[in-house]
Amino acid sequence: MKVKFAIVTAFLIVASFSVATADAPKGDVTGLLNARLGLLKCQVDYSTGLIDLVQANVPGTSGLSQTKGRIQTDYDTLQSDANAGDRKAFDDVVKNSLKPDMVFFADQFKSVRQGLKKLNMTADQSKKLGASYKSLRGTRKTCETATKTVYFEKVGQDMQTWIRTWMDNSDKVIGRMQNQGYDTRTLSTIVSQAQGNLGKLDTALSSGNADTIQQTMQDIRGEHLHVWARFHGNRLKLYAGRLHSKDVNGTYTTQISQAENRVDEALRLAEVGHKYDEAEFQTVVGDLKSAQDIISETAKSMTHKGKDKGD
Repeated sequence: MKVKFAIVTAFLIVASFSVATADAPKGDVTGLLNARLGLLKCQVDYSTGLIDLVQANVPGTSGLSQTKGRIQTDYDTLQSDANAGDRKAFDDVVKNSLKPDMVFFADQFKSVRQGLKKLNMTADQSKKLGASYKSLRGTRKTCETATKTVYFEKVGQDMQTWIRTWMDNSDKVIGRMQNQGYDTRTLSTIVSQAQGNLGKLDTALSSGNADTIQQTMQDIRGEHLHVWARFHGNRLKLYAGRLHSKDVNGTYTTQISQAENRVDEALRLAEVGHKYDEAEFQTVVGDLKSAQDIISETAKSMTHKGKDKGD
């Protein structure tokens, strides 16, 4: 009976979840990294357990001990980086150490599989080896199911904090603008949409289902980027409108219109239902920043001009 070993290397799960971590709000970094480390531990334990199984049954595989040692060292380093809350160091170890070591192990295992064919194992030996391998895979699967849920619950909680903090800051902006005489009803409506996203996230977190939480977070992140863009776009339009009203001679019409055009371009991509790609979102950010700069410089010029006339 032939036993076929299939390695699911750690870098695959890293690729799946490192992006989620990178994209998550900056909150409890130590908690996030330790949750991610839990996912990696499932793969590390599976790989080192597989090495032990191979060495116990296949002659000439002592060289795998060095590979096991490197993988374990990688994990220990990641544990230290996670406890220190050092995201950059953590990501560097995953990319430059753990992933290459897992790939190296996968390559080593190709020759191990060839060695298995030459052993002429009895049916009983093959059955026992197969059972041990099946047990390893089952343990890994159970581990991944549990730690995946913990990870996404943690990221989801940080997303809650991210949105609530944004809402609090936006309410402060609205308060200041109201004191300056701006009509902020549109801005308040936009902020209320973020509250709706919080409700969706609360429901997903209550489900305890990792896939549901992950998908909801992906959807909400896209929606909240739109909310963010619409809030700041409409905020800038209010400022531009105020400048127009003060520019009675039309001296700054061109500059103010340029700012408004940049805002309109950003808001065109911030329509509900439209999914940003990375390039589009950077374009939106760039357009809003450009509009902000134009409005700021125009306001300064108008202020200086007014003072000059006063003199």
